[in-house]
Amino acid sequence: MKQATRGDAHRWIAEAEKDIKDAEMLLRHEGYYPLCRLAYLAAAKTMRGLLLGMGQPFPEEADLAALSQQVSLVEPTLGVVTQSLDPLQRFAPPAPTAGPEATPLPPPLYSREAAKRAIALVRQAVAEVKRSLTALS
Repeated sequence: MKQATRGDAHRWIAEAEKDIKDAEMLLRHEGYYPLCRLAYLAAAKTMRGLLLGMGQPFPEEADLAALSQQVSLVEPTLGVVTQSLDPLQRFAPPAPTAGPEATPLPPPLYSREAAKRAIALVRQAVAEVKRSLTALS
């Protein structure tokens, strides 16, 4: 578990904002697959920043779903923010399979529309998290 500090919270949010800028560049070059993965990672960074800003430790290996669930448990009023990120879960890196009998899920569709929506979701979440962190100060 990572111990929370205000500076760490702002660094996570800044990294998420950099990821959004990179995602926008990928959109211009039709790099939808890496863009969607980057949006997923930016959303996870946003949730990490929020948790740290609230003084909450989190498991280093936690994915977006686990981080969002932890945020919702700690601060139920932020459930709207965490739920808004649910569509990005389909862009999560695949979990390691248990063995040859495991059937991989089909890959999600990576389109311009999905990419634009992913950027919008993360941008909105970052804005909400920044407002929440300002209110906590």
